[in-house]
Amino acid sequence: MDELIEVLRHERALLEELVYRLAAQLGILLTGQAKYLTRASQEVDELTERIRRSEAERARCVARLAEASGIPAGEVTLGRLVAFAPEPHRSTLAGLQHDFIVLTDEIERTGSRNRAAVHQALQEFRSLIGDQLGRPAPELTVYTPTAELRSTTASTGIEGRL
Repeated sequence: MDELIEVLRHERALLEELVYRLAAQLGILLTGQAKYLTRASQEVDELTERIRRSEAERARCVARLAEASGIPAGEVTLGRLVAFAPEPHRSTLAGLQHDFIVLTDEIERTGSRNRAAVHQALQEFRSLIGDQLGRPAPELTVYTPTAELRSTTASTGIEGRL
């Protein structure tokens, strides 16, 4: 159990860092600092890969814990561990569970704002290109702020502003 808690704490730290990196990326998008966007995106991608590796380590810990407890690995959830773990593990796991819920929500909200900012920047770029060409810019296929694939025209706007 102690090993799993350490892995979960590490994963929480990675998720906290992801929230920070996404917020930094959003700041870059909103201030138009395009020269830093590639670096910010690479940092998010690298961190996402570190999170995937941590998730794999967590799965290995859960499998060992499940085997030692005689419970099928697919039935070991954080919620179940919170319900049945003895103290002080129960409180620690409950705190981690709460943190994961909060961090996941922050990641989803910031990611959505980032997609909206990218979409808006693309629309502004297309409008600028259209102005330079003296005609509407060619149609592009992009992801919307809600992660839907859509063809765009220079007049297309996003639903709502940041």
